[in-house]
Amino acid sequence: MARGEVRDKNVRERILDVSRDIFFSRGFSKVTVDELARVLGVSKKTIYANFESKDEILNVVMDRHLAELTKRMDEIFASKDDFMERLFGLFTLVSEAIYQKGPLFMENLQRRRPDLWKKLDEYRKRQILLRYSKMLSDGVRLGFIRKEVDQSLIILVVLASVQGILNPVTISQNSLDAKLAFAGIFSIIHEGTLTDEARQKLRVLFDGKN
Repeated sequence: MARGEVRDKNVRERILDVSRDIFFSRGFSKVTVDELARVLGVSKKTIYANFESKDEILNVVMDRHLAELTKRMDEIFASKDDFMERLFGLFTLVSEAIYQKGPLFMENLQRRRPDLWKKLDEYRKRQILLRYSKMLSDGVRLGFIRKEVDQSLIILVVLASVQGILNPVTISQNSLDAKLAFAGIFSIIHEGTLTDEARQKLRVLFDGKN
């Protein structure tokens, strides 16, 4: 399709931002290009000048979302903060990113775009394995995590928690509070792995968050 004069970088970014908010909160299967145009205050011609279809918008929204997560994780690891603040920051980022995508969106993704669901699932597995492995190794080296703890087991528990509990569908079905679910899981996973000093810092961080 020919792309005309209304193709514009700022317009394109705005389409993506608004579409992300709508898709993540309400799902995408019943959202039409007409509705996107109405919310944005632009014509359908403008949207189609920037994107071939709603599917293309969704593809780019997801690519941007994962790229932003990677960027923020890189910032956490490059931070000069102490180990506990970086560990807490990483787990908070993961939980917030999961809860940001509502249950309808996740259901739509599984049923209607299994390719994107697979991409998201593989991204989570890869990043958790990579990032948490390094974080745990740093924690042992710095004396915040007990040396006798099986790091591979912790990784598996974190991965299972992210996939099975810290997701919008489970939280919605079980009437859980996202913040309390996050705090509980983080405490359960790490209270038994941290040194006494690290546990004290963890409690301070949770007190500051609540």
